[in-house]
Amino acid sequence: SESDLTKTIKAMDAAREILTGVKLPSFVKTDGVSGLQVYIPLDAKSTFETSKNLGEYICKLIRLKIPDLVFVKGSDGNTYGKVSLDYLLNDEQSAIAPYSFASGQATVATPLLWEEVTQGLKFEDFNHETIFKRLKQVGDPFEGLLRKKVNADDLLSRMESNYSFLIGG
Repeated sequence: SESDLTKTIKAMDAAREILTGVKLPSFVKTDGVSGLQVYIPLDAKSTFETSKNLGEYICKLIRLKIPDLVFVKGSDGNTYGKVSLDYLLNDEQSAIAPYSFASGQATVATPLLWEEVTQGLKFEDFNHETIFKRLKQVGDPFEGLLRKKVNADDLLSRMESNYSFLIGG
């Protein structure tokens, strides 16, 4: 709903602030239906398990910043009315590919510029009729996704060294 998207955008603001603070490149896209997904370009040297642990760590930092607004899926009890931070999407193989149609919808899973993640964002604005015009005007926000890759092992180690006292890990 519109009120849920308002909460989601506030959560994304916190996520972007944290990712920027740890100097981590990140990209965002709609899932085409009701959510936003954050992509962090990782190199191929780390295991999937490490990247999953890194995602969980980042979600926990976001929850620390805005605990009344979000919950980490699978680890929090009080979830009513909160935004779900789900770092297991890739594990469940349910991440929607960029520029694909959302299931049963005319909307398209669309990469966004972080500056576009603001109140007033409407997923229905990104559909089969508008996507090609958007690509001509804005370009592909995911174009640089694989240019600067991060090593998940190094990043997780650095985050644990600097922030483990906050999340008890």
